[in-house]
Amino acid sequence: MKWNLLFERFLAPERDGPPDIDIESDRREEAIQYVYEKHSRFHAAQVANVIT
Repeated sequence: MKWNLLFERFLAPERDGPPDIDIESDRREEAIQYVYEKHSRFHAAQVANVIT
């Protein structure tokens, strides 16, 4: 958390369960590009869960 990561709220020690990953919409593209740069597009995937 000390590195100001996009995902820092999912690493909070106060959480007692698995992370609930939901990137803020205004930073979503930034997160996608970070993953692509770090792991390449060939080793990254996007998954969505839609509840109706």
